Formats: sequence, structure tokens, C-alpha cells
Amino acid sequence: MKKLPNKSLRSSVLQPRGRSYSNSTGNVLIYVVVLMLIFGVLGVVMVSLFTSSTASTVTRNDTRRAIYMAESGMRYAFSELRKADFDEDFIINTLNTIDYKITNAGSFTINVFSPWFDSKSDINGVAQIPLVIRLGEIPPGFTVSPGVFLVNYEYVGNSPVTTGVASINNVQGQTLTEITYNLGSPIVATKDERICFAVHPKSLASQSVQDGSNLIVDLEARDIFPKYGGAINIDRNDYYYEERIDDEDNNQVVLTNISVPPESTNMSVDSTYYVVLSPRNYLVVPTGTSDAVTYGGNYLFGKGIYDSSLIRPGSRKPDITAENLASNLSEQETGTDFFQTDLVEGTLAIGGGGTGQFGSAFFNANMNIGGEPNYCDQGACNFFLGIRAFFLINFINQGDGITFTLTSGPPQNSASSAGGDIQLSELMGYAGDSRTDPAGTTFLTTDSADHGLDPPKFAVEFDTRTNKMVGDPPPDYCANASTVNTDTRNDPLTGNKDAVQYVFWGRTGFLNIPCRNNNTLYDDNRHDADGEEPKEEWRFETGVDFSFWYPAIGPDGTIYMSALD
Repeated sequence: MKKLPNKSLRSSVLQPRGRSYSNSTGNVLIYVVVLMLIFGVLGVVMVSLFTSSTASTVTRNDTRRAIYMAESGMRYAFSELRKADFDEDFIINTLNTIDYKITNAGSFTINVFSPWFDSKSDINGVAQIPLVIRLGEIPPGFTVSPGVFLVNYEYVGNSPVTTGVASINNVQGQTLTEITYNLGSPIVATKDERICFAVHPKSLASQSVQDGSNLIVDLEARDIFPKYGGAINIDRNDYYYEERIDDEDNNQVVLTNISVPPESTNMSVDSTYYVVLSPRNYLVVPTGTSDAVTYGGNYLFGKGIYDSSLIRPGSRKPDITAENLASNLSEQETGTDFFQTDLVEGTLAIGGGGTGQFGSAFFNANMNIGGEPNYCDQGACNFFLGIRAFFLINFINQGDGITFTLTSGPPQNSASSAGGDIQLSELMGYAGDSRTDPAGTTFLTTDSADHGLDPPKFAVEFDTRTNKMVGDPPPDYCANASTVNTDTRNDPLTGNKDAVQYVFWGRTGFLNIPCRNNNTLYDDNRHDADGEEPKEEWRFETGVDFSFWYPAIGPDGTIYMSALD
């Protein structure tokens, strides 16, 4: 058998029947081209996707940073407020005026907003009231539902007076610092008095306000009461709640987990009470910024914080300011310059630099206080809860002294009443019948009913001269009297001493004063007087070292009356 060549055998074995053999070099090239085209398209798509993803990621980062900046502003404000004890002048105004920048992160601003207002002007029984924001700015989104009440928070009695409360109908006008409400009834308010929001307890028979209890109030509270950690006041009792839960299905709001501070008491309330949003509340509204993205700045982004510390001196405006007093004085004086007022500084200068003079100056204005009209009528004011007065005294070229006096009003006394005696300077306008001659034929006032200060009366006396014997300047008791009662002032017998003391209306009968008719109104203001009145006396040498524990006259002539014990 003849042997076939290997090549022919390989061809017959490897090549299938019916299929022609072709060269594969061209096919590989096509595959490569197709793959390059596919990868090219994928590359374009991936670049597009990567670009979009990058832009989207940058935007999300700025938003997140702005949120973090707002949160940082909130935490920083809370920390600073607590650390500075909510001092308005020192910390709150500072927080509200600084743009806080953090390198490579963004910035934040803070609006510490007081959800209470001051009356912009005197309002005497009208149904519209313009209010001025006390702190910060009114944030966007701040609204109050009709039916919320405005309460004059400066009320003096146990609860707000009717003329100091009115419901809100709508907003008449609003700016960043002022808002004017139309009211459902007239209201009385004096300029700068605090005006607060309030709601009623829900119409239930009675609710107990005590530690751990809940308080159910009208639904309108959801607009103005902080969501968490709010302060409320009911009849001058402070309370704090943990959370405000809005129960719209039952048309009510629940203030949860009430806490009662030591200075307040448990009480029962019904729907006639006012639950006042306390001036202890502050709302912190932060705004965070990262590049061109901002977050916050709206009322809805604000969080509440309250001041639970003891009330600080000066936290409440005086009912009668220094300007009020200096602008409304009825002056009875022996010399036309004996009293001089400075309305800018709010001061009253007494004495006029002369000698042998005396006089009395009375507050004589009509004033509305705490929503109550005519609380002071021609200077005669109601003192339901007492009185607190603050003043500074500086003696220069001093005379016998002065008294700060509280006395009864009409019909016993009027703004033209005056005590004193031209020869008895130690009476200091408090005792005596205001005579300007020894015989008692002329007086500071022409109305005989106003000669002297009729009791009841009491005063704080600042006695800066010793009147203990004949010859003490100026001549005392009676000029050219053949007999005098020495030491009838009961002044310190030795040393150069001053006295700061309470004085009352003295004896139940008239004093036996030489050269004075015993049936005149010469009551007593002697040191440690022997009448039936309460007595208290403090004596201090001028210029001695003192520690402010009791009244004292300092080396510079200032009288200090701080009582720390």
C-alpha cells in the first residue's frame, strides 16, 4: 500500500466535511476594534457618571456642614448662656452680634430671641398695643394664633388684673424688632413694662400643679411654648416642664413632668387661671453656613432654654424710675434752689449750698403699674406687697441730714404737705409743722391741713450731725431761749458719729419742746425714741472701716446700706 503524505492526512482529519477553511487573522482585528469601541463608550459613560457623582457629593457635603454649623451654634449658645448666668448685657448681646467662623468648615450666627416683649409706649385702655422685642430679632416664621393672651407681667397683686390682660385677634404690623397686635379688648400698659404670652389651662374642673405632674392647656400653646424645657408662671409661681406634647385630636397641649422650684408652691388651677410663658424663657435660633449653603435661621429651627437661677437685682424694671421721680416732684422749700433735679442723670440735689433752709419734695404723679390704671394717684400709690427702693447718697458740705419718707396720702397728707422747722434743723422736714418763722405765723404751705406730716408715716433717716447740747451748730431747739432741754435728740454723746436709722411717728402724745406750743404737730424723730413705735438704730463713726454689713457713711461721704446677712 502506498503511503500518503502527512500533510494530506492532517488536512483530511482536521477539516470538517462541508466547511471551507479560511484565515482567522482578520477576525482578531475585528474583535480588537469592537472591544476598543465598547471600552471607549464605557469610558465616556463612566466619566459622565463620575462628574455627576462628584458634583452631587460636593453639594451634600456643604449641606451637611451647614447643618453641623447650626448645631454647633446651638450648643455654643447654650453653654455660654448657662456659664454667664443669662446676663443680657454681657453675653446675650455679644452672642447676637458676632459671626463665628471655623477654618475650612464654615460659620454660624446666633439669634437669642426673647419670646416676650416690652410695651413700646404708654397704653391706657386701647385695643391695640405696639411691642418692642427685648433681645435679638423676631425670627422668620414666628406666628401667634388668635386666642393667645397678652399679660402685663408687671402686675403687683397675686394675679394679673383684668385691665392688664387681653386676647390677640391678629397682627397689625411687624418688623425685625417690633410687632403690633390688634386685641379683643382694651389693655393698660406703661412704657417698658414686660408683656408676655399666656394661655388658659384646659377647661377641666381642677388640675394639680406639682412635681412630676402634667398640665393640660389650650391648644394655642403649641405656637409659642418651647417644645422642650420651657418655663411657665402661674400667679407668681415659677414652674418648668420637660416636653410639650401637641394633642390635636383632643384640642389640647400637654406640658409633661412639671418641676416645682423651692421658691414656688404646689397649687390647683382651673380654666380661669393664666399660664404665662415666663420671661425666664429664651429661644436660640442658629444659622449655619458652608460656602453658599445655609441652614436654620427660622423660628422652627429654634430651641428653648430657660433661666432657673434666683432673680437677679435689676432684672425687673423699677415701677418708678429715677427719671419718673425727678420729673414729678412737688417741692416745698424755703429757698428756690433748695431742690435741683437733673433729668439726664436722674438725680436730686438737696440743700442748694445755703444755710438755715429746709424743705420737702414729694412724688406727685399719676401712674399705671402692671396693667392697673391710676395705681399712683397724685403720688399716693398702693403698696400691696411692700416697697423696695434703691438710691445712692453723696454728702458734700453736709447739713443736718435728710429722710426718705413713706407717708399716708389723702386725706391725711397731700403732695404739698411738709414738716420741718426753721429753727429745728434736726427735724429734717420729717417732724414739725413746716413753720418758716419761730412764732409759727408763716409756713411752707398756705393750706393749714398740709402743715406737718400726719401719721401713719415712717422713714429712713440719714443723720449727719450731732445735736446733743446747747451750742451745737446750728443753734437748736429755740433761739435765745432761757431754758432748753439738752440732749433731747438723744444723739451720741461722744465722738463724731453719724446715724442711719428707721424713724416712725414717735410718741402717742405731743413733745414738750420749749418755745413751741404743745398742741402743735411736733411728733418725734429722736434716736431711740421712747414712744410706742417700733425702734431700730444703727450708729457709725464717719470714716471708720466697714464691711457693708450694715448702713454706714464712708470716708467719701457715701452712705452704704447693703445688707448681706
